[in-house]
Amino acid sequence: MCIRDRRRVHGELFGELELYIAGHLRQFDKVTVQEVVEVATTYNLTRVGSRDMYRLIEVVIRQKFADIQKDGQVANTLYTLYTKSALCTPELVEKLGKVAF
Repeated sequence: MCIRDRRRVHGELFGELELYIAGHLRQFDKVTVQEVVEVATTYNLTRVGSRDMYRLIEVVIRQKFADIQKDGQVANTLYTLYTKSALCTPELVEKLGKVAF
């Protein structure tokens, strides 16, 4: 398999995975904070997501912010992750920074 074919296959695979994960994330009431952290970590470290996926993750974090505030370790993890990756709005980093420490 040539490189071009690998990219096409991997692109399709990541696209299908993203659709599945995005569908789950859109169910705000069913998503746990731990799932949000795992998805945010994976997408921020690998940088394989679409812009829409990064926006969705940020929306979910904002929706779950009350739960995130209750756990300083989760807030700190997300704050550190987004400070290093810069894959969210500065407002979210600032908001996480206020509850992380």
